[in-house]
Amino acid sequence: MNLYFQTTQKSLLFSTLLCLSVLSCNQGDNNSKFEEVELVEKVEVLDNISYEIADHYFSKNNVDKNLVMKIETMEKFNETFGMATVMGMDTTNFPIDFSSNYVLAVILPENTLAKTIVPQDLIKKSDGNIEFTYSIQTTEEQTFSSQACLVVVVSKLNDGHILFIDTTPEK
Repeated sequence: MNLYFQTTQKSLLFSTLLCLSVLSCNQGDNNSKFEEVELVEKVEVLDNISYEIADHYFSKNNVDKNLVMKIETMEKFNETFGMATVMGMDTTNFPIDFSSNYVLAVILPENTLAKTIVPQDLIKKSDGNIEFTYSIQTTEEQTFSSQACLVVVVSKLNDGHILFIDTTPEK
């Protein structure tokens, strides 16, 4: 019933806007040009999605450009990432359960500049898409090359088409 009400409400709004645009175009002299009217459905934020950052992973591949991907299987994850060992820590405590989660990965190309990928938001939109926004912070020149990556674990309860959005300001 609620879906029927929303659909009816959208249809009524569309019909009203269409009638108003036709009436406004018919006013004035007959030689006037019609303005094109574009009706765009507003996409609203439905929900903020919680996620967990999985530390202690590194990218196995050298990437020539920025790479963003959704990874849904352990096999694909293991092709792309390895687990970094950290002295004094038991890194076996960082497994990812792909039966109930998927991973969002951002990998930058190898570089001598120290870079960090900072997650900002993960939101579900009313059009069914999920937007993951992040920015890249560059700090200093290094004497070695490194490849920054970000691994974000998300519950499959919040599944959908992922839109990766880099909000890093242009320089």
